[in-house]
Amino acid sequence: MAALALGAAAWAPAAACRATATATATATVTATSTATTIAGASCATVPKEAACARPAAASGDPAHSAAAAIAAQDQGRQPATRVVTLAPSLTELAYAAGGGSRLVGTVTSSDYPLAARRLPRVGDGINISLERLLSLRPDLVLAWQPSAATRALAPALGALHIPLEYMAPRSLDDIARDVSRVGRLLGTAPQADAAAAALAGRIARLRAQYGTRRTIRVFIEIGTDPLYTIGRDALLNDALRTCGGVNIYAQSALAAPQVVAESVLLARPEAIITAAGGRRRQARQAYWSALRLPAAQAGRVYAIDPDALFRPGPRLIQATADLCRDLDQVRAGQPATPARSAPEPVPDRAPRRHP
Repeated sequence: MAALALGAAAWAPAAACRATATATATATVTATSTATTIAGASCATVPKEAACARPAAASGDPAHSAAAAIAAQDQGRQPATRVVTLAPSLTELAYAAGGGSRLVGTVTSSDYPLAARRLPRVGDGINISLERLLSLRPDLVLAWQPSAATRALAPALGALHIPLEYMAPRSLDDIARDVSRVGRLLGTAPQADAAAAALAGRIARLRAQYGTRRTIRVFIEIGTDPLYTIGRDALLNDALRTCGGVNIYAQSALAAPQVVAESVLLARPEAIITAAGGRRRQARQAYWSALRLPAAQAGRVYAIDPDALFRPGPRLIQATADLCRDLDQVRAGQPATPARSAPEPVPDRAPRRHP
């Protein structure tokens, strides 16, 4: 194994930890067949073609510490200049905060903005190569919320004094706050704070415009064979509330439950949101129409770009605005329009299982 240019004093004590963490990461993730992992990376329980929902975080999770405590912790730290992100949403946060030039590595699914596609890859989000990650000599690693993979990496990163920071927004407002926080960590606070203020302002305007309108019952379809939906995902349910919508499966015990068509028919949603764009959206409308779901028969099947909708990053604000307009079409009794459909997959991108 090639030695890194970290200095003998720093490298030697961490060598054993490094090897152990690499083996543990692979074994732990492989053994956890139903575990959901880093948002924007992958969910083992969601079908390959489906966008991946974020599991609800446990109470007391470090990613959800009080904002004041996080800010205090970040104060006095030297700005990071070599950052690795372990989820595509975090890559997008870094660019939004003005810190794109400080990124040195990410995971395979990071593809936005276009500049992110040129970054070296350290794994796919489930399996992270510790050796590859350390070869990039990071001074900060950003992850979504604790998972088997990140817990396995933590001992080696700690031995080398490389901070591992978690960011798992549970509301649209949290996304704006995370942009500011990334700016503090990367030394781009002025640009980040301006971007965060713009996002926060847009969120407030959406809530004021749509939040008190007639409530629309919504079914969000994230996988089709088998059928998956969004359950108690706090972030997407907040987006729906912002638009005056309510998720028909919001009370599910799971973040991304598998459901059967019969239960959807019984719930009688007024609108269906699907990740399938173009001809696939039309196929989903035909499927639900054949089952005599009134919303589909009335043409109320709407497609939103799954990467924007299911990644907990800045683009979710635009996806929420699109969702609000879709639900207003429902209130007006209008069917979905082709212009509001999500794009067809582009040729140079394989189907993704990540938001």
